[in-house]
Amino acid sequence: MTTYTAIDGVITAIVAALDTALDIPVYDGATNLNNLPSTTSYVIIGGSEPDTTVTDDEMAEMEQQWHGLGAKTRLEDIMIHCVAVGRATDSSASTARGMALAIIESVAANLPQQPNDVSHNAILDQVKRLERGYAQSGAVVRAYFTISVKARLAP
Repeated sequence: MTTYTAIDGVITAIVAALDTALDIPVYDGATNLNNLPSTTSYVIIGGSEPDTTVTDDEMAEMEQQWHGLGAKTRLEDIMIHCVAVGRATDSSASTARGMALAIIESVAANLPQQPNDVSHNAILDQVKRLERGYAQSGAVVRAYFTISVKARLAP
């Protein structure tokens, strides 16, 4: 059976590794966060919008190249959109920002680092932007970042 993308297995492996390593909730894509009023920090892997009212969410981007002329394998570059959310109950934007950035540090330190015949090391590629907001529960900072992975697709 031909594999057309490695994205499902890659996101599943990253979420499983982080869920085991981190002491905060790790979500595979956006989830109903209204059920988590006491959660101060969490991370979404494969999602760019923590707002549950948004129906469309950009999860990942993939680009593929044939391995060579006449080759049966393709190389896939995967960029997974993620967001780390820190919520400070003291309404301090500085505290919330520190929480969100600490999540990113933890994610980078705990990404799966076992290359195999299908995928290579996942790396935290870039922190793209920070957004600040306030809710009844305090200051909220969302730190958007990208995890990059290279995969080899074979028939």
